[in-house]
Amino acid sequence: MVVHDYLKEGNKGIGPITSFTQPEFDQTVADEGNKLFIVKCTMCHEYSENKLGPALKGVTKKRTPEWILNLLLNTQEMFDKDPDALAIKDDFESMMVSVGLNEQEAKSILEYLRQEDARTN
Repeated sequence: MVVHDYLKEGNKGIGPITSFTQPEFDQTVADEGNKLFIVKCTMCHEYSENKLGPALKGVTKKRTPEWILNLLLNTQEMFDKDPDALAIKDDFESMMVSVGLNEQEAKSILEYLRQEDARTN
């Protein structure tokens, strides 16, 4: 079994986000991301446990922000062409569907996940 350090390897995925610098933490943005996560993501994901899709605990420590954002914004192409997304698809025998997020909404969900990952260390 190959163990990857995806963050160190720097895969940015496929999509509109080619570069992203994490801004200082913004609680308002994270709160909006939490609301969006509940409405758009919890059908398939939980933070701490696998569901239809993988648990998201630690995702911001394992993946580049560009990869996470591209998965949220360019879901279909990521699951068609990105090797890391294809591996997730194989592991869970399903693929994520687009939930119609815009870039700001995707960044809000990223900020929420970043907040949760900081809490769990």
